[in-house]
Amino acid sequence: MKICFVCDSYKPVYDGVVRYFDYIIPAIVKAGHEVTLVCPKIPGTNDYEYPFEGFTVVRSFNPGFHTQGYWFALPDKRMFKAMKESDFVFIHSAGTLGIMGGMLAKAMNKKTGMFVHQDERIIFHNVLHIGNFMYNFYLTLISQLFYGLFIDTFFHATERFKGKLLDFGISEERIFHTPFAIDDSRFYPGNPKYDIRKRHGIPQDAIVSIYVGRLAREKNVANLIESMDSAM
Repeated sequence: MKICFVCDSYKPVYDGVVRYFDYIIPAIVKAGHEVTLVCPKIPGTNDYEYPFEGFTVVRSFNPGFHTQGYWFALPDKRMFKAMKESDFVFIHSAGTLGIMGGMLAKAMNKKTGMFVHQDERIIFHNVLHIGNFMYNFYLTLISQLFYGLFIDTFFHATERFKGKLLDFGISEERIFHTPFAIDDSRFYPGNPKYDIRKRHGIPQDAIVSIYVGRLAREKNVANLIESMDSAM
């Protein structure tokens, strides 16, 4: 099967979506499928990239606008060609490429899927601070038009996002649970092999904090330290 992923961020940007692709794309190719990834054209990157056999990166046009490390992009002929040659179009975010990609895929009569990992309700209300009228308007467009008409199947890793889909009126028959795969050989439960304080010269009375979350520009080390200083 030829699978086309459409997303709004990829290398050299590093975030949770990119890390997800680093794990899942090699596994899909190993299973015998061919993968194309459509993403924004970032300065210094090529229109087409071939990281390894069976995997092609297609860069779509961007007008030069970016914010918080993420580049705005629009569909172009490279994206159109990649989608046309695919059997299944997998949308990975409801950004410009994701939304337009979903619409184009349905116009091409392609089967579509979407991995749901963000809550537009929180983004509109708490991040963008949209007023109630526009909040309800945008949410209706996303839930009833885009999710309801342009996406055939939905994938989620946690029950929270299944709940969001159900709130949006998506039937359970269209929702599939796909938990994240964890390489447990890289984790060491129980007794550690070394004392982290001794290894790094950390005083016994010093506070040690660990951050477990996605790697993104807005959650970089400097911002984390500043946040901890404020909390203390």
